[in-house]
Amino acid sequence: MARPLTQSTITTPFKWPREKEFATCLANRGIGWLYQSHTFHLGKSHYTPDFYVPEQCTYYEVVGSRQ
Repeated sequence: MARPLTQSTITTPFKWPREKEFATCLANRGIGWLYQSHTFHLGKSHYTPDFYVPEQCTYYEVVGSRQ
């Protein structure tokens, strides 16, 4: 598994600005994270969550709102 990222290693090309904001928020709190590190295969489809936080064993999906 890849090493969790922190503020000093945020060079990931995120798909959306909110994802970078979320990564920065985690890193500022000293929480390591992995970006799109695992894809779940669900029968005929698949799903890749945006973030995985190893210390919490938790996946996060960042969604925005349309204005």
